[in-house]
Amino acid sequence: MTNWYRGSLLPPPIVDEGSVADPLESCLLDRKLFLGGHTNATTAWYDYPEDDEVSIQPMVVSTHNGLVLLSIAFSKNNSKLPEFYMYQPGVDKGDDNDRLLELIPQPSDMRLVDQRCAVGLLPSHGGSGDYHIAALTMSMQAKGVFDLYVFSSKTKSWTVRKPSLPAVDSQGYMAVKAIPLGGGSIAFVDFYKGILICDVLDGPESPELHYIPLPSEELCQPLPDAYPYIPHDLTLHISSQTIRIKFANVVCPLLSGDWRIETFSTTTVTESPWSQLNPWKKDSTVDASQLSVHGSIELSGLLDHGDGKQTLGSLFVEKPMLSLHEDNIVCLMAKQNIMDRQLWVIAVDIENKELQGVIHLGVGRRTALIYSTISGHLNNVAATASTGNISMHVFISFSTTLMHSGEKGDLKRLGASLESKTPRKLFRVASLVGEQEKGVTGTDDGDDMDLELE
Repeated sequence: MTNWYRGSLLPPPIVDEGSVADPLESCLLDRKLFLGGHTNATTAWYDYPEDDEVSIQPMVVSTHNGLVLLSIAFSKNNSKLPEFYMYQPGVDKGDDNDRLLELIPQPSDMRLVDQRCAVGLLPSHGGSGDYHIAALTMSMQAKGVFDLYVFSSKTKSWTVRKPSLPAVDSQGYMAVKAIPLGGGSIAFVDFYKGILICDVLDGPESPELHYIPLPSEELCQPLPDAYPYIPHDLTLHISSQTIRIKFANVVCPLLSGDWRIETFSTTTVTESPWSQLNPWKKDSTVDASQLSVHGSIELSGLLDHGDGKQTLGSLFVEKPMLSLHEDNIVCLMAKQNIMDRQLWVIAVDIENKELQGVIHLGVGRRTALIYSTISGHLNNVAATASTGNISMHVFISFSTTLMHSGEKGDLKRLGASLESKTPRKLFRVASLVGEQEKGVTGTDDGDDMDLELE
């Protein structure tokens, strides 16, 4: 296995699955898969040639509810590029309904899997398992013109349309987040250029785009004297008649001063035209020096830098992650100094200006976390130790098993037909809850939150 993060070869210990908790609305999900051998009710399978190997770090591209889009490369000597695979880890699996990873073909004129663009997922209604995949990219044809790629699981094919919005410069627009809004609409977010909303299932050749600006151009520009290279996050909370858009910005000075979090919000209607936007307003500004510490949270590991002078404000923080189900919680990636490889997640209650959770991510690699609603489709594990107010931490593990042609067992359960004499391998993925390092956090504070280490 080449081009792998070393830490991906050492998955966290698995939490005992004997104790099941109520489903959480959202969780923190590690985008990088671990190599492991565990299987459970979420396990999916894919069969590939024996001579191939998983040559590049598998990644989670996108999630929404029970859909997880993966990027995986099965190749010999790095001869093949990654491809998309759809993983649906719902827990309602029966013996006659084993789950397969589904290979998603690339569009004929574009390898989307190689593009730095956000991909949105739209599950069908009624639990049929059908879905759409959508990506919005720059078009090289004209200013304000985009290429919208939409894949249908029913037809197994892509359609390409060209929405346009002359007021927006499509050159350089790169959506890094895609948020489904219900129906066929997706919000594509570029943290420097704004939000584009599009009904990706709309029939016309040039579906309509709606532009929503971010709070201010100055706020969204990178600061030359600040640390975070991922300083923003944005969420959309949808009710019956309105969409509330929330924007978070973290400023972490490199040389002096404490870091701070700023949050902004606005509202718009739930249906087109989304241009009926109320003015952005600042909801909060929280300086690290203002934070109190929840009584059960232990900081000795987080602030143990040897000189006894480290404070919360002296940490280097980045990548704010707005909770999808708790309006007042923002999680941040933190480390003790700028060159550290030891990473932590801290949870900040921006309303009460309180540190409510701390987790050490002892996984031996640069961790890429995202909030995901996948947790509502798993058998969640009840926590054995409190991490404070941080959601369950889920990771995806994979393993490979050599299966020769004609063998029984797993292949029979798969329903796969391997009539060739060439031995094959089975690739398994499963969604798991890892266990954090003991002693990192405080005692149970009564919050019904069960995030564990990834």
